[in-house]
Amino acid sequence: MVDSVARAFVALFPDAGELDLRLYGGWTESGGLPSRDATWLNYILGDLRGRRYGMIVRPALATTMIEFPSFLLRGTVRGQGRSLRQKMVDGMMGCDTLYMASHRETYIGVVTDDDDLLPATISAYSVNPRSIAWIRSREVGSGINDPDLLTEGLRIYRLET
Repeated sequence: MVDSVARAFVALFPDAGELDLRLYGGWTESGGLPSRDATWLNYILGDLRGRRYGMIVRPALATTMIEFPSFLLRGTVRGQGRSLRQKMVDGMMGCDTLYMASHRETYIGVVTDDDDLLPATISAYSVNPRSIAWIRSREVGSGINDPDLLTEGLRIYRLET
């Protein structure tokens, strides 16, 4: 997946020299301890860092919001056994997208098939249209909002895996 996102990013933003790839998910339990998935991913993240398509790629787990890097969000995964559920992840992604767009110093690719992130992506696009792209696995044009998004100029890119 890291390779596919890097390829998409360089296609959308050819002059980008670096990619900080924030991986959102249920990484922190209620008590503040890393989830089982977070422990496993942290173990392999070092192997995923490096150069891809001419960019320096730095994947990291998003356990805090970009605006508040010292505030660990607890309880982003809740439940037991096979009924674990992510919490606050969509809100965190949306806030980070808007925050980064308002600072106009970076390119932003929102990588998700979850249309719950569409309002935040549109708002970020209105703040900084040049820097935003929606990256997903579905075909461009297949979403019910795609015609209007494309008419407004939002770049939609199909992630090839």
